[in-house]
Amino acid sequence: MKSHTACRYLENKSFFLPPPVDAEQERSEPLATPSWCLLTHDAAGPDGKAVCETDCIPGRRCFRAEVEL
Repeated sequence: MKSHTACRYLENKSFFLPPPVDAEQERSEPLATPSWCLLTHDAAGPDGKAVCETDCIPGRRCFRAEVEL
C-alpha cells in the first residue's frame, strides 16, 4: 500500500511481475526498480528523476497527491 503522501502516479511493478520461481532467486535477483510512473510508464518521472516512494513526494514538480483535500 502506498503512503498517504505518495504521488497518485506512483505504481508498484510487483503487481505486474510474476513471482520468483523460488525464495533463493528472490534474494539473489532483486528488482532494480520496483516502481514506475503512470505518466511516463518508466522508472523515471516526467522530470527525469527516479521514481520511488521516497522520491515521489510533495515538493517534486510532477507530484500530485493521491487524494486531493
